[in-house]
This record gives sequence, structure tokens and C-alpha cells, in this order.
Amino acid sequence: DDDTTEEEDDDDEEDKELTPPLPAEVLERVLGLRRLHEKREEMMEAYKQERRTLEAKYRALVTPLYSERAKIVAGDVAVTLGEADRATVAESGAVRSEIPNVPDFWLSALGRNEAFEQYLQVSDVEVLKTLRDVRCIDDDDLSGFRLEFHFGPNSHFSDEILTKTYKIPNLMDANGQPEIETIVG
Repeated sequence: DDDTTEEEDDDDEEDKELTPPLPAEVLERVLGLRRLHEKREEMMEAYKQERRTLEAKYRALVTPLYSERAKIVAGDVAVTLGEADRATVAESGAVRSEIPNVPDFWLSALGRNEAFEQYLQVSDVEVLKTLRDVRCIDDDDLSGFRLEFHFGPNSHFSDEILTKTYKIPNLMDANGQPEIETIVG
């Protein structure tokens, strides 16, 4: 620790040698700017706390929707349609069948997603047909998230859930682009 302090003192001395002393009125303005910066930092901390609270609130509201989506895709629940949707089904001419779920839902959803479709390979199709659900779980402090891929039985791997964890310490920063620190999985 003593070495660090000495190094910092040396850096301060070098800075003093490179920069002439400021006139009093300029120093006053610089100190005023520092005070504004400190106030902004306080506001940003309040913003981050409020955002964490808001994110948690809406995460709690949408999580049941994602669970319901998984049940619908799996065919575990009956869907109640409104009048307009019933009319759409009737007008489509679709016939009833014994399909118990929404086949290839995630393969289709990922294949139609602009951000993902470019990474989809023909060799992925077979295993993606067994993908049952995808979940994104944010870290409570919003410093990252975990993706969970829930698979049915397949010949490619035995794990039912594959995870990928992303740590993005500046995700909450209002400045710049978030940068991934680590990826695990």
C-alpha cells in the first residue's frame, strides 16, 4: 500500500510540472464543474436504483406470461380464444388434428429472429426441434443475465437444460455501449 501511495504522489508531482497553476477564476469554474459532475453521479445512482426496482417489478409481472407461453407451446393447457381469433381459425380453413403442442416453435421463432437467424446452421435444426423453452434470468443487480435453454430428449447431449451466463458490469451505465466482461457456458 505504501508503494501505491508513493506512486500516486509521484504522478501528482509530474502532473503539477506539466500543467501550470490555474488562475483563481478558472480554478473556481473547474471546481464548479466538478460539483456539477458529482451531482450528476448522485442522480445516476438514484436512476440506477430506480431502474433496478422497475426492472424487478416488471420481471415479476412478465415471468408468469413466459411460464404460460411454455405451457401453450408444450400443449399442456387449453387456449381460450376471443371472438376475433375464433373467426380467424374458422376462416383459415384449418382442420383439427391430434397435434399435442406447437411443433418446432423455438426453431421457427429463432429462425425468424433477425439477430439470431444469421447464426442458425442446418446442423442446428435437429437439436432445435427438441428445444422446449428459452428463459432469460436477469441478475438482481442487473450486472448480467443467464440464458437457459430447456431441451427434450435428443441424441446430441444428455443435459435437459443448457445455460449461458453473461456478466456485463456496465449494463446499467447510461454512457457508452455495454461491454461483456465474461461469458460462461
